[in-house]
Amino acid sequence: MLVSAEVEGARVYAPDGTLYPDGQDSSKPGLVLERKIFDRALAKSAIKAGAEMCVKTSATGLLRNDGFITGIKARSFVKSLK
Repeated sequence: MLVSAEVEGARVYAPDGTLYPDGQDSSKPGLVLERKIFDRALAKSAIKAGAEMCVKTSATGLLRNDGFITGIKARSFVKSLK
């Protein structure tokens, strides 16, 4: 189950202390997700849509073509098995 709890509202603060989104109504209902289950479901959905999954890899930049983002530059921390 993706949802672990429902909340009546929340205030979210950025690391610099800014209230997000700009102090708007925090009484709107929200959901608390089970992060591991959500991440797995999101990855499966992305792979089904054509994404490639790379573990132990960090994005280092974006690849652009005609003004569109078409991929990423990445650095893998997985050692080759050769």
